[in-house]
Amino acid sequence: MAIRIVRGYRTISFEAATVLARFPPLDILAEDARVYDQVRTLRRDGGGEPDRVLEAVRRQERHGALASWRAKLSEEHYARKRVVGAILPVFEAWMQRRDGRLIYRLTQVITGHGCFGDYLCRIGREATAYCFHCGGAS
Repeated sequence: MAIRIVRGYRTISFEAATVLARFPPLDILAEDARVYDQVRTLRRDGGGEPDRVLEAVRRQERHGALASWRAKLSEEHYARKRVVGAILPVFEAWMQRRDGRLIYRLTQVITGHGCFGDYLCRIGREATAYCFHCGGAS
């Protein structure tokens, strides 16, 4: 689903697709069940105004999920990857942005999976890694 959101090739890594889509993996994003349990407990115990409490619990769970995801992405084998390494320094700002949809071509440039000599050579579609336009090495 994340690959469809960012309009990328199927060869994009799972981590790159989810980061670009701002779509945490479902194991991390299981916040709805935790929010439901906490709100149910608060209602049973008579704790506060339900809407305000619900919003605070959701915000807290979302923050915790994003912190967990960032910690997972900071592991060495993820952080070395091109897209994850580029997004990690600005992770919070990237996740909070409200505009700037990714388009097909931008996804290709960010991931390096597109009509580039280097990528096409790597997947066996071209014999060399040279650029079509300038003839230079990629």
